[in-house]
Amino acid sequence: METNVVPRGEILIAVMGVTGVGKSYFISEVSGRSEVKVSDGLHSCTSKVESYSFEHAGTTVTLVDTPGFNDTTRTDTEVLTEICDWTSKTYEENRLLSGIIYLHRITDVRMDGSSMKNLRMFQKLCGIRALKNVFLTTTQWSNAVGQADGEVREKGLCEDRDFWGMLIEQGATLQRFHGTRESGLELIDQLMPKLPAVLDIQDQIVTQKRTIIETDAGQCINEDLIAQENKYKEEIELLEIERQEAIKEKDEEMKDLIAEEQEKSREKLKKVAVEKRRLADMHDDEVRKRDIEMQREEEKRKEEQREAQEMVEKVEAERRRQAELYAEELRRQQEREERREAREERREARAEEKRLAYLREAGMNRSAQLQMVQVGGEGGRDDGNRRGEHGENRGFRVQVGRYQFTIGF
Repeated sequence: METNVVPRGEILIAVMGVTGVGKSYFISEVSGRSEVKVSDGLHSCTSKVESYSFEHAGTTVTLVDTPGFNDTTRTDTEVLTEICDWTSKTYEENRLLSGIIYLHRITDVRMDGSSMKNLRMFQKLCGIRALKNVFLTTTQWSNAVGQADGEVREKGLCEDRDFWGMLIEQGATLQRFHGTRESGLELIDQLMPKLPAVLDIQDQIVTQKRTIIETDAGQCINEDLIAQENKYKEEIELLEIERQEAIKEKDEEMKDLIAEEQEKSREKLKKVAVEKRRLADMHDDEVRKRDIEMQREEEKRKEEQREAQEMVEKVEAERRRQAELYAEELRRQQEREERREAREERREARAEEKRLAYLREAGMNRSAQLQMVQVGGEGGRDDGNRRGEHGENRGFRVQVGRYQFTIGF
């Protein structure tokens, strides 16, 4: 069979529907897996969620067989718990459903209570976001009274918003399964390209941390149990009135028949009470587990905050230490610079002292070479004296290196 499907690691597809609709048969026929147990009547052969994988179009296709609600061996609460456990586990593993094939017998003349209940539960489990990946699939066309009758029933399902009408409006697709592997693979081929979607039950259980009874599906079961409880209580009261009338009329046979009906209603009421109690106990247990998990997460969060704060403090302490080291290094550099400047000043002062001492020593050595001359000419000492006698100036002319000084007297 040709297909334009782009292969992926795994294509996960759930098969759902009422008990006895043919879910296991569909999986067995399409997958070719002989170990799939197929029921031969209305009794369920699927007691828990089972997965069956096979290779198709270059990828692994996994079909998931799910128990139906109104199961012959398990309560709705047990079925919902089984489905919740499986969907939560696959969601945490990041294995999302690429599609859901919801099966319905076209031979069913009407939507009975069991079918309506399963459909409501399916809607609550799936949610609107995943409906684009849902195939509402009619089966057993070969067993239909006639093609025309089957098409009329199919049209009624699609047009009635209490049945499939609203689901189709919100994105679900109408399909047919003709009982053959080829027909089933055609459905698989159409689902393979679709992007996997998160179910409402997965988001509510895993992400929102709701208990089962707090989910939309759990609320649906709880409301149904309450309705059943009220129904059986009312039946018992009405039967009691009839029984009292039979006693008045001394109709022993009627009285016994009514008593038997009362006992049946009481047994049903007792089963409802037991399931309500189980659902409540599950809720209490899940709340305790959730509280413990939240406490652990809070402790983990606080521990992470403490570690983060310690890290911040370490970084800040290291920053301060580095700043102090830098400041200390600057101080030492300044001290070294000051000492260097002080040494330079002392060196310059010593050099100046040496220079001055040298000048003084040079001046003393040169004083021996002083020549006394007459300021006015070469007349010698007598001329000088004579000039002195006449009131004229006399003095010395001193030669110090390249400098000459005249000292008068």
